[in-house]
Amino acid sequence: MPLDFTFSEEQQLFRKNVKEFLKREIEPGVDHINRTEEWPEEELKKIASQGYMGVPFPKKYGGMGYGEVEYDILMEELGKIDISFTTTVGAHCGLACQSVYMFGNEEQREKYLKPLARGEKLGAFGLTEPEAGSDAAALKTSAVKKGNHYVLNGSKQFISNGDMADVVIVFATSDPSLGHRGISAFIVEKGTPGFSPGKLEDKMGIRASHTAELFFEDCEIPEENLLGQEGRGYPVALTILDGGRASLSAGPLGSAERAFELVVDHVRKSVPPEKLMEREGLIFELSDLATQIKAARYFCYHVGASIGEYIEMVANHQEITKELRETISRNAAMAKTFITEVSSHVIDGCIQIIGEESYRELSYLGKSFNDSFIGEIYEGTNDINRLVVGMDIVKRGIEDEWRLR
Repeated sequence: MPLDFTFSEEQQLFRKNVKEFLKREIEPGVDHINRTEEWPEEELKKIASQGYMGVPFPKKYGGMGYGEVEYDILMEELGKIDISFTTTVGAHCGLACQSVYMFGNEEQREKYLKPLARGEKLGAFGLTEPEAGSDAAALKTSAVKKGNHYVLNGSKQFISNGDMADVVIVFATSDPSLGHRGISAFIVEKGTPGFSPGKLEDKMGIRASHTAELFFEDCEIPEENLLGQEGRGYPVALTILDGGRASLSAGPLGSAERAFELVVDHVRKSVPPEKLMEREGLIFELSDLATQIKAARYFCYHVGASIGEYIEMVANHQEITKELRETISRNAAMAKTFITEVSSHVIDGCIQIIGEESYRELSYLGKSFNDSFIGEIYEGTNDINRLVVGMDIVKRGIEDEWRLR
C-alpha cells in the first residue's frame, strides 16, 4: 500500500452505511446497557443482521467478503458509539472467528466459522488464566489425550463474551515442562459436559460487555476439535493476537475522534471567533490533539492493510518467512501501543477542556474515560508490546519492508 492513501468509494459507502446504522439502531440503547450491564442481545442481533459479525471473511464461510480495512472501519465507527461493542465484536470476530479462519481445516470452517460469521453464534477466545496473563506460555489448563478425545482441566479468567459464547477457542497444555511447545488450541462448544462459565467481572469500564471466568472439569473434547497441530497452539495465539491488536486499536481511535468532535463543538459554542486568538493555550491544545489523532489514524490503517494481506496468506497456507512474521508482530505492537495511548490522552484532554459538564458518568466523555484504559491492557499490555518492539529493534533495526510479496 502506498505511503499516502484514500479509502475507495466502496469503503466510503461501507463507512457511511455503518455510521448511519449504528447511530440509528445501537446508540439509543447504550446508556441503558451501561447502567444495567445487561447483555445487549437485541443490539447484537441487529449488528449481525447487517453482516457485521463477519465483515472480513469470505462469503463462502458466511462473511461479507470484505477485508481487514473494512473491519477496521467497523471497529472505528463502533468506538464512536461505545468501546464495549468493539470489545464484544472484537473478541468474536477478530479473535475467535479469525482463529478458525486462519488455522481451521475446511470441516471446522464449515461447522464453526459459517454460523459465527453470520452472527448466528457468538465466539470467545480463552487464553488468559489467573497465573498466565502477559506470560501466556505459563498457562496451567491441561489437555490429556485419551483415545479419540482430549480431557481439559483448568480455568480461564477475564474472557470477553465468556459467559455468552457458543464457541470458545481454548488454549491448554499437554506437558507444562515443554513450556510453549506443549500448548495446543481447541474449539470448545457451549454445553459441553465439564465446561461452565463462572462469575462476571465487575469492571470500571466497558460495562456493556461481559467478562467472565471459564472452568473445565474433566471436559472431553473430540480430537477433530483440535485447532491446527498438537503442540502448536502458542504460535496460533500469538498470530491471532497480532491481528487482534491492530484491529482492536481502531475502536479507541474512533473513541478519540468522537471525543475530539465533542470538544471542538464545545469550543465553537463557548468561544466567540473574535476571541480565539486570546485563547492561545486552548488553540495549541486542540492542534496537538488533532495531530495525534491523525497520526494514529494513518498508523491504524497502514498496519491494518498489511495485516489483512498477512491474514490471507496464513489462511491460504502460503509460506510465511520469519522476517515477515517478526515485522507484522512488531508493527501490530507499535500500532496498538501508540493508538490506545493517544486515545486515552485525547479523551483526558477533552475532559480537561470542557470541564465538569463532561464528567457525568454516562456522558460520552465520562464513559469513554473509564473505557479508554482497557485498550492499554487487553490484547497484550502496552508494556508487553513495548518489549516486542524493543527486542525486535535491537535485533533487526528500525527499517522494515511493508511489501508482503
